[in-house]
This record gives sequence, structure tokens and C-alpha cells, in this order.
Amino acid sequence: MSFYISDDLTEVATLVKENPNARYFGKWCDALAVDELIGDSEKCPVCNRHVSMLKWLEPRKIKLSNTRYPDRLKSWLPQSFVISERSKEAYEQEGLTGIKLFTPVEVVKVSRMKKDSPASFNYFSAEIAYTSNVRVDVANSEIIGQNDDWQCALCNPFGSTRDQIIKISLDASNWQGEDIFKVYSLGVVYSQKFYDLVQKHNLTNFNLVPVSEYQRGLR
Repeated sequence: MSFYISDDLTEVATLVKENPNARYFGKWCDALAVDELIGDSEKCPVCNRHVSMLKWLEPRKIKLSNTRYPDRLKSWLPQSFVISERSKEAYEQEGLTGIKLFTPVEVVKVSRMKKDSPASFNYFSAEIAYTSNVRVDVANSEIIGQNDDWQCALCNPFGSTRDQIIKISLDASNWQGEDIFKVYSLGVVYSQKFYDLVQKHNLTNFNLVPVSEYQRGLR
């Protein structure tokens, strides 16, 4: 079974290389939370340290930087996974698992709108749970970073920062079959079925690459 991760930095690096003098390199619109309400962050069940940003509470409102609407939003949002209505419908139609709850996100403003501009997509925040069943395989991974003053087998198995990721391997021997989940010390991970869903429905801005090929800070 192959697993995937969103590699958003590669797209940005490519756009910068193509046009180094551009002031803005995003292919899709940015999203910014408006009048956000914030709750507690999630904690590691082993060491009780914080492992996430503060939780974004309802009602969730956003403004978009332009009319280039993607199926997955990123940039400037609190802890969240925000996807379009058609992504939600495709996920449900294909019978995928892992998302605990969908809640609507209100788009209160779109910048650079013109009379003939398309209306914004409908967006939903998807709640994705951390799992202890899939973990980073430290022995078969290679990262470079500064040593921390603490270490946790679950949420900080390297005992260091992750300034450069050369290779990441996952231990999925206890995986329960979820198609999207969060791995401690790594982030949101997608199954092969989710990757196939993105390809089949031409969902935009997921930028999925195999975890085994994911690198960071080396370009």
C-alpha cells in the first residue's frame, strides 16, 4: 500500500524558478480566516505536549485573495482541512473513510472580483483524526535538525526539529484502512484510494506525492 502527502512547497519552488521576479507565486487563491474563534490545541496522548495549532471553531468564515478557486484550500488558515463541495461529494460517493465530520465554511469576501467572475466554490472544513496506528519509522527515515531538549516515541521520535527531510518512512503494520488521517510528527497522510480519487475527479491543489519520495528543505 502506498501512502501520500501534500507537497505544497515544490509547486511554489517551481513557480519561483519560472518567474523569479514575480511578487506573488500562488497558482490558486489564498484563504484567510475572518473573525475566527479559537479553541484548544490537540495534545499527544503519550507525553501530553501540544501537537497542533489552536483549533478553529465554528462558525468558520474566510476571505479569498482572488477567483482562482481550488478544490483544496491552504495558506493562512488555522488548523483545518478545507475542501470544495465537489471534493466532499466525490469522497462520499466513492465510500472513502477517515473524515469524521464536514462543516460548512462561509466565504464572506473574494478579492479582485469582476462582473463576469465566477462565483466562489462552496467549501467545507473536514475533521481528520490523529492515529497511533501509523507512525513514522525512525530507523528507515532520515532528517536533519536541531536537537530538542525532549523526545517522545509518538510525537517527536527524532528528538529534534525537522529542518530538512531527506527520507520519511512509515510503519503501517497496524493501519486500520482509513483513507485520510494525521500521523504524529508528520501531518495529513492519504491512502492510495484517496490519491486515485483525486486523479479520477481532477481535484485541484492536493499536490500529492508518495511519502517515500517526499523531501523538504533540500531544494
